[in-house]
Amino acid sequence: WDGSDYQFEDLDRWGPVEPNGGTVENCGQLQRANNFALNDRRCNSVDVYICEYNFL
Repeated sequence: WDGSDYQFEDLDRWGPVEPNGGTVENCGQLQRANNFALNDRRCNSVDVYICEYNFL
């Protein structure tokens, strides 16, 4: 996601003890194991992505 408008800590769907990666985990992931709560993750991780698109 584009997190330029807010800080990680402002989000309210973090999993237990998240975010915990400091400056090395600057991207987010939905964790299925934690009911799709947010997890901070390294940006170079290989994964499946969800994109947002605004239709006109």
